[in-house]
Amino acid sequence: MVAPGDRCPSCERRVPLPKKSTSPTSEVVSLRTPPDTKDQFRETLEAVAEHWGLLGKPFHLYWTINYMLAEALAAPPKELG
Repeated sequence: MVAPGDRCPSCERRVPLPKKSTSPTSEVVSLRTPPDTKDQFRETLEAVAEHWGLLGKPFHLYWTINYMLAEALAAPPKELG
């Protein structure tokens, strides 16, 4: 039996920790990244969250992405390649 928080030796998946009674209710949203960019994408999100003072707050990645999307909608449209 693999302990919560540890990785399964056969499938390499992390066994989830039990939910705390103080944890906020949430839903999971996922997205796919190009191969070998997941870590860079996460690091960039964390850097923006820290820059905006959101790092460590509940749902900081959600709020970071949400604010980034709002900024994009407020700016003039641009052509992206």
